Amino acid sequence: MTRTRDNASYNTDKYEDSDVESINCCQLNVHKAKIRESRSKYHNYPEKRLFRRRSCTDLLCLLLFGACLAAWIYLGYYALTSTPPGEILIPTDSNNRRCGFDEEVKHMPYVFHFDLLKCISPKASVFRCDTPRVCVAECPKENFYLKFYLQTSGINAIRKKLICKTEFNKMNVYDKASAIRAVENNDCAEWYLESKPIGYRCLPKSVRNTGEEIKVGFENFGKTIESTINGVTGKELFDASKAMSDLYEFGHAVFEDLRVIWPWILIHICIAAIISFFYITIMRWISGLMVWVSILASVGLLCYSSYYTWFKFQEISRQEPANYGPPDLQNTILGLLWKKETWLTFFVLSLVVLVIIVVTITFLRTRITLAIEMIKEGSKAVISSWSAVIFPVFPWIIQLASVAYAILIFAYLINSGIPIRRVVGLNETSGCKCENNYKEGSHCDERTFEKYCHTINSNRPCSLARCLYSESETQRQALYLQLYNLLMVLWSLFFASGFGQMVLASTFATYYWTFNKDNLPVMMVASGVWKVMRYHLGTVSFGSLLLALCNWLRVIIEFVYNYLNKYDNNFVKCLKCCCSCVFWCLNAFLKFLNKNAYVMCAIHGKNFCNSARLAFNLLTRNILRVVILDRVTNFLFFLGKLMVTTALGLIAFYFFSNPVPSINDPLNTSSRYQVQYYFVPIIIVCIAAYFISSLFFGVYSMAVDTLFLCALEDLETNDGSPERPFFMSKNLMKILKKKNEIKVT
Repeated sequence: MTRTRDNASYNTDKYEDSDVESINCCQLNVHKAKIRESRSKYHNYPEKRLFRRRSCTDLLCLLLFGACLAAWIYLGYYALTSTPPGEILIPTDSNNRRCGFDEEVKHMPYVFHFDLLKCISPKASVFRCDTPRVCVAECPKENFYLKFYLQTSGINAIRKKLICKTEFNKMNVYDKASAIRAVENNDCAEWYLESKPIGYRCLPKSVRNTGEEIKVGFENFGKTIESTINGVTGKELFDASKAMSDLYEFGHAVFEDLRVIWPWILIHICIAAIISFFYITIMRWISGLMVWVSILASVGLLCYSSYYTWFKFQEISRQEPANYGPPDLQNTILGLLWKKETWLTFFVLSLVVLVIIVVTITFLRTRITLAIEMIKEGSKAVISSWSAVIFPVFPWIIQLASVAYAILIFAYLINSGIPIRRVVGLNETSGCKCENNYKEGSHCDERTFEKYCHTINSNRPCSLARCLYSESETQRQALYLQLYNLLMVLWSLFFASGFGQMVLASTFATYYWTFNKDNLPVMMVASGVWKVMRYHLGTVSFGSLLLALCNWLRVIIEFVYNYLNKYDNNFVKCLKCCCSCVFWCLNAFLKFLNKNAYVMCAIHGKNFCNSARLAFNLLTRNILRVVILDRVTNFLFFLGKLMVTTALGLIAFYFFSNPVPSINDPLNTSSRYQVQYYFVPIIIVCIAAYFISSLFFGVYSMAVDTLFLCALEDLETNDGSPERPFFMSKNLMKILKKKNEIKVT
């Protein structure tokens, strides 16, 4: 006869009463001893796979990553040290002279752009606005449009108001024709707005009457209202100025809100962490109940959302349209919330999502039950090592540091790059002597150029020879450096993520393949960290490099497409769409393959290619189980994250939509602060809640995926016989409809 037993605890084997009656005590003890002996021999195999003497995997890729990382560090060092501290964000003119620092523009600390509209254009260069930049002593204090003043003012008044390049002589503007010619040659700006310095850049001043003044000015000249400024009509200029003013005021109001309520936002984020921790803690013991509660709560919230949006739609439909005054940003938002079409859209979206979830639950309810059992197994593994829940914080810190470092390099390169200067005009200057091997077209340093290049007789600076900034070369070099910076930050992000995944995979694989769970290592996470750092960083480098290259190429394709988009070519659009689709699919496949390859590497200690091959073959042989169990499990985790995020969103909504108490005196009602744009802190809280819940549920997801892959290999390696028993627990054997057999003679 055969009977199934749980091998998770071999000291508590129990037979049914009928079996005990048919087997005498001596027979039972003898057969138990034989079974334990066979298992003790066989179970050394997986433990040897985990704890055997390992060797370094993919060492060449690790060396490549180290070399690239060293070059990235040197790039940051050179970028930061090539410019004195505090000068990284100092503006430069079109000749790359630092406003307020270099000798020629020492008394001109601000930079002025001839046409700011080109800076906000979608087709603007990543590195520079395609418009001249000049250093000025002060920002414009009034609005100016040349065509207006040509009809109303004299040439002397116009000359005083013109903002021109430093090397341009304004005395060359002596009549209307010369003024127009100076603008057409990009020597002077055709128009500008009243501005104020922000970060040493002259930006339009945020006053509401600026747009009105422009509008009145255009209307006063009749035909000129339809005239253009570099292709922009007067009405468009008015609308752009108004939008910029509204945007600045919105940003100022949001900044003021956040300055006052940021402690409450942090409190809400802490509440999100507590709820996530409590949710997962309870799920360890009653995961089935919590999963169904999550599903029912999501359905309930969507039902309430459908009811509320339909109720608002009916209520607004019976009311007269409201007028909210000038169409600024705040009134526009209020106007949208009081349109029946808005609430009808919300109702349709809520109803569609509700129907999708209900249909999914209806047809996958049996699979959901199986997924619940998988979650329980993952819970047991996580219970065995609580530090696994906290560990993902460390890769996340590495990712934050990488992003911050990349942004620092990006900010420097996009501001000035690494300037390239060349000697110009040396062959045209007679009697000029240059030391330090300076020749026509050679690289030079403007700070030492006059010291080494001077006239032979008087040691004065050469009249025509100059050390000029080569903008095209600098931008080209900056582009290459930006692409390298992008590749390295992507590689670093995926490396940190892969490192965390392999450590967790090693932890949970150790749990699964340890025959007697009472003998689990005390510090499985620390052991996993040591194992990965000692042997498998090369494998992590290999997998992360594949993902980094894939996403790097996706970004380049987007960049090239945005550059070619101005040609409005249907073939380019089609090609971009196809490439985006291919790389999206490739990225998703690589993420899936990497994750499972890391698990196999943690088990067998093989390199990336062999681990990926083993994982891919194992998964394809069990494709139905993979698709059903893995997808349903991820779906349930998503519902859990959705519940945590929704709960925090509702708490934040009811808190910030009402007057917020002072953090120093919460009970004092007179010191309460009314948030101007309460949807901003709500969005911040929801994003933080989703991120925190994802951090916790990500550990569970990795546990389930690792245990599932281990179970698949267990199924193919063992058959449940006393000589080859399964290592999975009794509950997992029930899920997969397997059992260990005990033969009694």
